Formats: sequence, structure tokens, C-alpha cells
Amino acid sequence: MASLVNFDFDDWARLARNDPEAFEQRRAEAIEELIRSSTPRMQRRLRGLQFQVDVQRRLASNPLSACIRISRMMLDMFYDEFVPALNGYLPPRRAKKAGQVVPFRRRAEGGC
Repeated sequence: MASLVNFDFDDWARLARNDPEAFEQRRAEAIEELIRSSTPRMQRRLRGLQFQVDVQRRLASNPLSACIRISRMMLDMFYDEFVPALNGYLPPRRAKKAGQVVPFRRRAEGGC
């Protein structure tokens, strides 16, 4: 399997158009290669994440729906897992000061 470091989008897109079955096989191999290249602890998490992605793809009625479902899943995961973890590292929010109201002058008649 070729390394994903040299990912060629056009090649993958051409394969998806011309031979969807070969594309799916290559996609599965690339995912498995990436998972196997990580630590055992991360492999478990990545397999769980890939399972969730695969479920969303199966539940979707079309590729665009799958993309939206997976994006939403990732965004939810970001807010549920990572944002709370960052709260201890982020500076506390400062209260917003009341803004100064700037009065508008009326336009002189006939002018701009």
C-alpha cells in the first residue's frame, strides 16, 4: 500500500469514478494501514472512531448526506471531548465592556 504522505487526490477521484469497488478496497486498506501504524492505545480509539464513521455512511441516503452526518459527528465530538479539556488551559473570558454609542449627524439637505 502506498503511503498517504504522497496522497494524490486526482488519482483517488479517478479510481472512485471508474472503479468504485477498487476505490472502497483501497480506502479500507489505507485506513487499516494508518490505524496499524499508531500505538496500541490509539488503535483502539481509531477503530472505534472508524466504526462510528462507517455507521454514519451506511445510515446516509447519499454521499452528501454521509458527509454532513460525519461532519456533524466530528463537530459534536470536538465540543464534547476537546473543548472541556481545553477549559483549564484557556484564559477566563473577560466581561465585555459596554460600548460607546456614537451619534450619527443628520445629513445636510442636498448633501451626501
